[in-house]
Amino acid sequence: MMQSYQQTDSVVFKNPPTQFIFTAPQRNETLGGALFSHYLPLPVGSSLLTNAWGEASKLRNSEQASQAKELLTSIQQSLYTLERYHYDLSIIPPLQAIVEDDGSVLFEWIFRDYRLGFGIEINPRESGWFLVTNHVLGDIAANGLIAGIDLNLLINWLLRFIQTHV
Repeated sequence: MMQSYQQTDSVVFKNPPTQFIFTAPQRNETLGGALFSHYLPLPVGSSLLTNAWGEASKLRNSEQASQAKELLTSIQQSLYTLERYHYDLSIIPPLQAIVEDDGSVLFEWIFRDYRLGFGIEINPRESGWFLVTNHVLGDIAANGLIAGIDLNLLINWLLRFIQTHV
């Protein structure tokens, strides 16, 4: 049998004795988490970029790695914003990532009727983005360079495309 206490506004209330089948850490009712927890829950959006962050960490070129980190950070912030507004991120597949033989890294979302992504090159001025669709969505082919543009604006535009075409 275990006794527990709850403190609220400097008043301590004794909770009735409770029996447990197994021992579990006491929850901190004020903060809503387990006492002495060393782990914080990650938003759902963070799992969409796990592979991408792993591949970005393998980049040896510091300029390329910096550009990839900036891109992924911007995507992650946009996903967190969507999640805070209760957008269901489970309909978005994980961002795929692969380091190519020439040293460039490709980050890509693949959907049934379209693909969109980013190519981060060793020379940052050559890095770009793309959106290509099949005939169902009108055979769209859009692309451009990343250097010198508002990356957050581009990512938000591409995420809005995803939201309306899932």
